[in-house]
Amino acid sequence: MAKRDLSRRDFLAGSAALGATAMMPNFAFGQTRETMKVGLIGCGGRGRDAAINVIDSAEGVEIVALGDAFADRTQQGADVIKQYREKNFKVPKDQMFTGLDAFEKVLQCDIDMVILTTPPAFRADHLTAAIKAGKHVFMEKPVAVDGEGILKVFDASDLAKSKGLAIVAGTQRRHEDSYR
Repeated sequence: MAKRDLSRRDFLAGSAALGATAMMPNFAFGQTRETMKVGLIGCGGRGRDAAINVIDSAEGVEIVALGDAFADRTQQGADVIKQYREKNFKVPKDQMFTGLDAFEKVLQCDIDMVILTTPPAFRADHLTAAIKAGKHVFMEKPVAVDGEGILKVFDASDLAKSKGLAIVAGTQRRHEDSYR
């Protein structure tokens, strides 16, 4: 097999697309509604890129809700995603949330899947809330930063399984031939 040069950006785009597709098998095979509605919690650089990756993963993906602790991040996220693919950006002003409770407000929206890209100290709690709200989840690594957080992730995983929900975590280099 020939060595393939794969940039980190290419890899992240591919894994987010793969993760989004794997999470929504019914969507991918046309067994659900034609549009997959996605919310983003954490609108910094990685969040914006993950939202763009999921837009690129399949037809019919729409970003419909954004949340971040900081208003400028929420607005920057909106601007970048909208500039990239305006037709897939369907976030009304009343679904752009800021503050430490922004994640709760995004989860109350009509979304199929949520992307969690806040700082890792918040991720286990946000995952738990997303699963309790009945949302599929793509979350970045690390999934937690301490033992208590890891136990919360395990519990959320068990709950997701019982509800038929998927959790996909971002990885780095695990699919890169030269790294393996």
